[in-house]
Amino acid sequence: MTSPVDTPELPGRLVVLGAAQGMGRWLAEHLFARAELELVLTDVSHHVFDHTDDWPGERRPTRLRVGYPDGTPVFTDADGAEVASPLESPPEGRVALCLAVPADAVDTVADTVLPRLAPGSIVFDVTSSKNRPLAALRARRDDLAVFGTHPLFGPRVPGPAGQTAVVCPDPDDPAAHRWLSRLFAEAGTTVQEVSAAEHDQAMSWVQALTHQVLIVFAGLVSRSEPGMEELWRFRTPVFEALAGLAGRVLTPSQDATIAAIQAGVDGSGRADDLAEAVAALQQALGSGDPSDTAGFIAWAREGLRAVDLTRLQATAEDAV
Repeated sequence: MTSPVDTPELPGRLVVLGAAQGMGRWLAEHLFARAELELVLTDVSHHVFDHTDDWPGERRPTRLRVGYPDGTPVFTDADGAEVASPLESPPEGRVALCLAVPADAVDTVADTVLPRLAPGSIVFDVTSSKNRPLAALRARRDDLAVFGTHPLFGPRVPGPAGQTAVVCPDPDDPAAHRWLSRLFAEAGTTVQEVSAAEHDQAMSWVQALTHQVLIVFAGLVSRSEPGMEELWRFRTPVFEALAGLAGRVLTPSQDATIAAIQAGVDGSGRADDLAEAVAALQQALGSGDPSDTAGFIAWAREGLRAVDLTRLQATAEDAV
């Protein structure tokens, strides 16, 4: 259980592990730079020292490189000199540690970094699944405040306004995340606060199934007898939109992330659902009766009655 601590609105120090690129860098520049706190950006890469001239905030962060000789985190400055660990307690408030690392690195980080934190420190991750990473973190230390976040966008978006982020609070320290939710809200981001289980169930449909459909579409079309280049000459708006979305999913740098999402949010279950739906479509088409195919299409449309179909169609205009 997390020990009760008088928590200020903001932590005394925020350490971002994995701040050289990706979501860690994005959060630092677009969100954390707004906060009146001590910000420390760390990464295993020397690129953590890049982009210092265009920092958007008034208070410049401390930038440190971290290495793990013998499994112990060692922090060095831009000159390579070893410095005191930013994981130590600050003069006032708590340390908050943002783990902007891949899902498959959470276990390693939990083993090497969490033992260096004082009881009552805050830890949160930004991975695309929540049950497994949060369980791994809490299994290492039951005296830390551990909550999860999932920005529902990638680091290429120009800013936080109009975006959505999920926050999964720590049931043992339900106030630990509120400073972050407020930062998101003040930046114009919609915050959805749900449990880890609720998050993963939603993401199994929103991400895992969506990725599967786009990957299968791209794989089939690219291997068709005409080939993608020839088919592109005859593209329709719908085909072009799907191809564009598939292109986003198939960016090589995202392979590990997408595979981790599938494993973390029951992608196998959604693949079974997809196969069942395709089998039903196959049966309708195989009957030779157009009314059976029309019936399958009606089945798909009926599920959208709870939402505004017109709004979805309008949204599709801006999808790519």
